[in-house]
Amino acid sequence: MKPYKVKHIPTGLYYQPSKGGNNLSPRGKIYQTSTNPINMGGRDYIGLSVRDNSVVYRQTKDIIPWQKATWSYREMYYQAPKSDFQIEELC
Repeated sequence: MKPYKVKHIPTGLYYQPSKGGNNLSPRGKIYQTSTNPINMGGRDYIGLSVRDNSVVYRQTKDIIPWQKATWSYREMYYQAPKSDFQIEELC
């Protein structure tokens, strides 16, 4: 399997396991197996979270309808439909 990233189409950012409260980033994670957030779990969405003081939040606040997370006073949360993501193969 070729290496790939999981891209959030509306923002152009990539999914990554949470780092510093954000799981969207300009670089994202490089996957090398068939296991990724699109094909995991029985849900039809991927939970996104960002810190409310992050660059990613400021870049996406007009695109994503973020909601205040109940578990943290600094995090914003959104259940993005899996259809908003695509696999982007790397060369």
